[in-house]
Amino acid sequence: MKKVSILLALLIAVGIGFTSSEAARVWTKKQLIVSAKKATPQVTVQQAKALLDGGKAVFIDVRGIMLSKDGKKLFNEIKKSGKIKGALNIPRGLIEFRTHLLKKGQLYVTYCRTGGRSAMAAKTLKSMGFKVKNMTGGALKWKKAGYKLYK
Repeated sequence: MKKVSILLALLIAVGIGFTSSEAARVWTKKQLIVSAKKATPQVTVQQAKALLDGGKAVFIDVRGIMLSKDGKKLFNEIKKSGKIKGALNIPRGLIEFRTHLLKKGQLYVTYCRTGGRSAMAAKTLKSMGFKVKNMTGGALKWKKAGYKLYK
């Protein structure tokens, strides 16, 4: 009986060790983005444009209000640089709270300025049961490819 109690205590201690080490893991911004990109299908701007032109996807711009680099001003990223025509604007921080605007059977393409925030938003939407792809490179690559952004 004593051996069983010791074995049981050891198993519980090892189990707690695994649980607490996972809970204690600290992720960097880059690790979060890489993880999100691995978890969600990615499309190039050219593939995204074909989906848009074919009416096969609805775009979601996850950009929102930003703080300037000097930390002194707020600005609207979309008003400053423009957005893809017809895209919904659902800031990344609100994505879980605006899913009532979306349809489960519809394909969505998320994008932001460079693709990091949108990858994390796409991962969230995918985990909530939505069909979603993330556009790599974001609005910067879209514009660089010669596609228009509307203000």
